[in-house]
Amino acid sequence: MSQFAQLTITQHQQQQQTPAKLPKWFAADLCRYYVLLHDCTEGEDPKAEAVYQSMKSKYGVHSCHLLRINSVLPNTEETPSNETLPDPWSNFIRPRSSMPSKEHQEMKTNGILDSKQVNSDTVDHPLGPSTTEKSYSGVPRRPRTRSVSERGCWLSSHDHDRLKTFVQEFVVRAVIPWAERLIKAYNELYQSKKRAGSLIKSLFNRGKQTESKPVSGGYLPESPEMQLRRLGDLCFMFQLYEQAYSVYHTLKKDFEGDKTWLYCAGAQEMAGLSIFMQGAAAQRNYPTHYLDGAIDVYQTCRSQSFMTRSVLLSTEVLKVKGLWLQAASQFLKLTGEEFDLRSAVLLEQAAYCYLNMSPPQIRKFAFYMVLAGHRYSKSSQRKHSLRCYTVSSQVYEGRDWTLAENHIGVSVSRLSSQLSLSLQALSHASKLLTESSEQPHQQCVFLKEYLQLYQKVKADEGEKWRSEMAVPQMVDNEVMVTTEQFEMPTNSTVYSDDVRWTQLEEACVLKSQGSLPLVFIKSTPSYNKYMTNTHCPRAVLGETQFVRVMVYNPLGVVLQLTQVGISWRFQPSGEENFSFDSKNNPDVVEQTNIPVIDLLPLSRQWILFRLVPKALGILNLLSINYHVAYKDVSSELLSSPVQGELLLTVRGPRLNSSVKDKTSVSYADDQRLYINIQSELPKLQVIFQSLPDNMLCGEIVRVPVKLTNVGSVALRRLHVTCNEPQMVTFSDYTDVQDYSPFSRKVIELDTRVATLSPADSLDVELWIRAEDTPMSKPLNFLFYYELADDSTGTKIRHRCSRYSFVITTTSGLTTQCNTHIRAVKDATHLGSYLSSILVHNCSKQSHEAATEFAVTDILCKSSGWRVTSLCSESPPNVRVNQSEVALLNVYLTQLHKDKTQCLSRVHLNSEQVAMGDEIVDSFLSVPFVQSEQPPAGEGDQSDPCVAVVGVVWKRFRMDVNGITTQSAGLHCLPILTMSEEVETRAGRSPSFNNQFTVLEIPRRPTYTELAAPRQHADCRVEYQLLYESHFMVDLSKHRVCVFPVTLVLKSYSNVDVEVCIQHQNVDGLMWSGKTCSKVRISPYQETSLHMAVTILRYGVYDLNSLAVTTLDNTFVRHPASVPHLLIVEKG
Repeated sequence: MSQFAQLTITQHQQQQQTPAKLPKWFAADLCRYYVLLHDCTEGEDPKAEAVYQSMKSKYGVHSCHLLRINSVLPNTEETPSNETLPDPWSNFIRPRSSMPSKEHQEMKTNGILDSKQVNSDTVDHPLGPSTTEKSYSGVPRRPRTRSVSERGCWLSSHDHDRLKTFVQEFVVRAVIPWAERLIKAYNELYQSKKRAGSLIKSLFNRGKQTESKPVSGGYLPESPEMQLRRLGDLCFMFQLYEQAYSVYHTLKKDFEGDKTWLYCAGAQEMAGLSIFMQGAAAQRNYPTHYLDGAIDVYQTCRSQSFMTRSVLLSTEVLKVKGLWLQAASQFLKLTGEEFDLRSAVLLEQAAYCYLNMSPPQIRKFAFYMVLAGHRYSKSSQRKHSLRCYTVSSQVYEGRDWTLAENHIGVSVSRLSSQLSLSLQALSHASKLLTESSEQPHQQCVFLKEYLQLYQKVKADEGEKWRSEMAVPQMVDNEVMVTTEQFEMPTNSTVYSDDVRWTQLEEACVLKSQGSLPLVFIKSTPSYNKYMTNTHCPRAVLGETQFVRVMVYNPLGVVLQLTQVGISWRFQPSGEENFSFDSKNNPDVVEQTNIPVIDLLPLSRQWILFRLVPKALGILNLLSINYHVAYKDVSSELLSSPVQGELLLTVRGPRLNSSVKDKTSVSYADDQRLYINIQSELPKLQVIFQSLPDNMLCGEIVRVPVKLTNVGSVALRRLHVTCNEPQMVTFSDYTDVQDYSPFSRKVIELDTRVATLSPADSLDVELWIRAEDTPMSKPLNFLFYYELADDSTGTKIRHRCSRYSFVITTTSGLTTQCNTHIRAVKDATHLGSYLSSILVHNCSKQSHEAATEFAVTDILCKSSGWRVTSLCSESPPNVRVNQSEVALLNVYLTQLHKDKTQCLSRVHLNSEQVAMGDEIVDSFLSVPFVQSEQPPAGEGDQSDPCVAVVGVVWKRFRMDVNGITTQSAGLHCLPILTMSEEVETRAGRSPSFNNQFTVLEIPRRPTYTELAAPRQHADCRVEYQLLYESHFMVDLSKHRVCVFPVTLVLKSYSNVDVEVCIQHQNVDGLMWSGKTCSKVRISPYQETSLHMAVTILRYGVYDLNSLAVTTLDNTFVRHPASVPHLLIVEKG
């Protein structure tokens, strides 16, 4: 009883204190109800009953109640009936979540929250379970046998009934009578106010001036206005909303008249809420301006707490009515720089309003969530800040808003680290290390924080923790495992699975074994992402295996990798349940770590690892280990190296065979990271010495090749083939060259030795002739060999070594051959053809070097023709400087028909080329073979080659230092047809590209042929020269000789055309008469001009030095684009 007396005194003191402090009391006449709470596990029932009887005698029967709880004792078994009792507070406690369930569900519906996302920020409820329990006296309770995870588990069914009885008695006996008494008293005052109108108003005014209204503009608690306000509040609390609105509306008018704006705003606010609470039964529409006006008054009066209350009430009303945009605007109106926590809460609520709009404004939602997270962070609410940033990150992620993503990522990473969520912090920090528009210094900050987090997590999780470091990144599926790679020149590469290599290998197998096996399994030297990789790579014990991985630096700073190595797991042969890794037994596989690798900003780079297996089994490649640091622009390290790991992941091609594969994204298994180590085999090492990168068209280069068996087993049947057989030949092996059905030339190199034992070598000479057209072409060599001993037990029967070189050819010398039938009085040259060879030095002018060509020989390879000199005298040395043209004339004399091809030669220079006749003969034989093969896409064979004319030249190049370099080459000019009457015909081009035009001189057209109609839409004038092509004169008697020439012009225009003819003199030839003539030609008519040419010395001259143009620069066509040769001999 003393406790009740003390509580009564304390309540009375709080009510009477001046000035009034919290809690504020509703009225002087309070509803007092005394409850004695009896815990059956600690108290005694007789004592509780005695106290209760004393309470009833002192406070009255209707003002007291005895409530017994926890009737289930700790040491007794719980009855089956208690097991089904519900939690009495389950309907009044919100689930443990920091977010309202409706908003949480809305975010899931719009795809913002992941279904698996778990919110770590939860708020404990006062009625929720706690880890420690204390008794009412502060002493810890004795342990119970029942779990405390469920509320009300110690309440029996009688306790539930007592709780319901207590609530009912409290409401019926105390609250309702007290409220009815107050409402009756206040309502009488309200009714008298309405009846007495002005009298009551004047009476109230006098009261306010003398007693109620202080100087500050407020009201005393006993004033009539405050009593009416209590009446409105009582009606509102007991759901008498229409009566409450009438009272509030009356007070609103009174407060407006008294200009007490804060009281007026409060009445106006409650009047609006009273109408809203009436719902559909309201007789008037909800006055939105009531709460808006109240908010404006509070804001003007700087009443922050009232304004916050009014905004929260108004926005809840707007949410119910679906006015989400207006609700968001009111939330944003209250945000400011004064109160960070309040602003954070309101910004978050505004974000939810944008999310609930139809359609949802996702970007605004994410934007205001970011602002809310920032304000939470400023108010030291890290959990709430982390929650807001995490939700907004799911909106910005993957939309190329890199700056926003980076800001959110940095905030989430730092907040997670402060909350000891290291793994989550590391995950978000790794997302910052991507290619973005951030400045390099900012990326350095991101990288520094990431490395610190990585070290912290690794130290906390221990050695078993494995996670891939974010930098550098492995390029998608770019892992290449090569089992047959040897020392190669710098410009060579090894091709992987390619049809060309397969055809070359099949040609070698056919040459060596005579036929292809029924099941031909090609050898695969390299495994990459372009192959199926259904089988494990097969490697040889003791041989170096090459693993290439492409890594990418996504940052704008230089990454330095040190001590770069590869981790693996090895399973010995026959041991299925036993394996060891690179840390436990590193001697099984020999490898050397790469000391330093610098990755430039935003660059990709291949990393090459060399592994030498020392045991038989399966080698599984796992990851790349390294230490990473970063540099600044001055190449100075800005951080200490941190140990990292990059996991090796590969996948096969995408499956697309079944309907399930087409409707889903699935990939085939890729076995390239599982290397099968087999027993020892022979291994061929090929070394190309002085291999050129750039060559002139037609240039021939000698390349010594050394073949060495570096394996531990002997090999045999060594063959070599090339994808461009017309470009290569081998010395001493020209007699064994042939062409397989696959159009690949296969050369057997072991004709001198039956087998090549370990450590034995074989030296051969490779001759390469560049193409006749400027281009870059890969030159692929495949060396095929077999095991000399078949008793090794291995499944590998043969091996191949592949090498590819890219050779770039440039123009240096061009040639053109024209063959003329002519009458010869000398019996020695009866039936001969005059072959005019035009040689042009087209090398580019350069101030650094001068290039000169010397034509040494004219060759002819044919079974029916041979080349002879035009005169018996030895010709002078023929040298062609830059931009010069030389015209060489020789005879092609017919021989007796014989199937055997012979090589004939005419020496033109004292300079000799250091290449044997067998090499030249090999290259000259190429056009004969190619002319017998049908062109691509055609079934008929091309015209057979009658003869091949070759021009052997030697180049002299002098640089600015006076150093001269020499090179030699051969130009091949195939001739398809020769006859006594040679006509112009569109002969088929050779099967290989050739920049030298092979032409046949046509029969000279007559006047009638020119008059024949022609169809040329772009041609207006056509011309031709008529003259005698061969003269024999004696210039010792006549200093000069003049020969007549007739120019025939034909017009195809429907108007008159004026043609201009200009003469251009050359060395030894001059045109007589006017140097420039003009002729007018009628439409579709012909005209002839008689001219003369003067010859000063013997030789062969081209009369095409005329320039025939029209005055309007229209097209003039010459039907025969061949030189008009005039031959002047001594007679």
